[in-house]
Amino acid sequence: MKAVIYLRVSSEMQHENFSIDSQRRICAQFCELRGWKIINEYVDDGFSAKTTSRPDFERMLAAARASEFDVIVCHKLDRFSRSILDILTTLNELEKYRVSFASATEQHDFTTPLGRVLLTLLAAFAQWYIDNLSVETARGKRERFEQGHHNNRPPIGYVRNGEIIEFDANAPHVKAAFEMYATSNYSDDDIASYLSARVGKPIGKDSAAAILRNPFYAGWVVYRGGSDKRESKTKVRLMRGNHAALIDQNTYDEVTRIRASRSRHGGAPKSDRVYLFGEQLAVCAACGRPMRAKALSDREYAKTYRCTSRERGLECSASQSPVREVYLIDQIEQMIAALALPKNMRDLALSEITSDSAVAAIERERKSLEAERERVLKLYQRGHITEAGLETETERIAADLARLPAPTRQDNAAIAIYLDDMLKIWQSADEIAKRDILRILVERVIIDTNAKKIAAFVPRRDFVNMFEASKQLRYLVDGSDGHQRIARGRNLYKLLD
Repeated sequence: MKAVIYLRVSSEMQHENFSIDSQRRICAQFCELRGWKIINEYVDDGFSAKTTSRPDFERMLAAARASEFDVIVCHKLDRFSRSILDILTTLNELEKYRVSFASATEQHDFTTPLGRVLLTLLAAFAQWYIDNLSVETARGKRERFEQGHHNNRPPIGYVRNGEIIEFDANAPHVKAAFEMYATSNYSDDDIASYLSARVGKPIGKDSAAAILRNPFYAGWVVYRGGSDKRESKTKVRLMRGNHAALIDQNTYDEVTRIRASRSRHGGAPKSDRVYLFGEQLAVCAACGRPMRAKALSDREYAKTYRCTSRERGLECSASQSPVREVYLIDQIEQMIAALALPKNMRDLALSEITSDSAVAAIERERKSLEAERERVLKLYQRGHITEAGLETETERIAADLARLPAPTRQDNAAIAIYLDDMLKIWQSADEIAKRDILRILVERVIIDTNAKKIAAFVPRRDFVNMFEASKQLRYLVDGSDGHQRIARGRNLYKLLD
């Protein structure tokens, strides 16, 4: 049997002990024991398992489609992927080309019915790991903030040199921009024009406003965090940073006062507005650049999207007038209604959700966590860990236990109806849930500002098959209909007229 081995490490690998060399050695021994001939290896060094967009992973799948080998061997399942959906859809595709998958340390044959159940359970544990890792990352960022460190890329006017953030050549221009605005004689457009002429790249009105609002320039670092995504955008804390302030506090306060006096009042508070196509989901059909989401200052504060390329000095042939979100809702609902889970994915999801094996796996995981809690307590009693260590571990285990779903069997008929009616799910969702559903399904929504309608959708990789199977959506070959620049090798679909 011809085998290939897939090796991966990510930026989080300092927390793990699976180097490329050790993965290669273990996979080679595994293949040797089974008499499999290794004909190639694929290595993604420094790529996360949250996505399948990894150079060698994609080359390996292309080789599988060409039937160049019989089996893929990984050190562990989480080297392959940590997304349940990615694992299941990828292995379903591999089966079409008669390519198998094997884990060198979790020795299961994932092509058998029993192996499929075990695969789903192992993938679920990998998903829990990635969720926990995200929590730990957020905790680390909070700790860095409390020590006065900036967690992100420094803004224009600064450059990072290791842990030290210093002024760069643009610092004098940014400082002058603050001083100009503090005179109350200049607008955001004026500041944008001033900076664009001096910092070597176009600065739009929105970017200029963001610079003037940023407390980093007055010597502060910002932490946005909360118990959920909505709170993380509104719960803001400031801490005096370790970097040097570019402007004094009085100048920053005066700029803030002027901005507040110029702002419009009335209408829905910004924090309460939910833009369905916000955060760069909407792109202009003519130039492919992200559109700006903004509420009009009319009585209804209508949510709109507008291409701002020309006002930033960039070329675009489309109308720069705003498109109201309400004009696009019907097309979104038509797209949602046109989608249905492929039968194999639907049946697999239904069987895994309602299976006795899944229930048993949850119970085994619960018992494992309870046993781990007992071991931690014994280690503390024997003096092997401190009281602080005991508290940390018991809190972690308690959180893991709380995340486990209740081990109850679901009603098959009710779940089947749920899986079969995506439009019903969409229509019953609130604005935030609708935005999240749309972001799960598509990478981009291409908007024709002249016709004031959606020109095409760019589905996420996991859902291309659903778009392909729909009779109400047409595939635009090689970005036809004038969208070549936006396609960039990705699949485009539009609603049939």
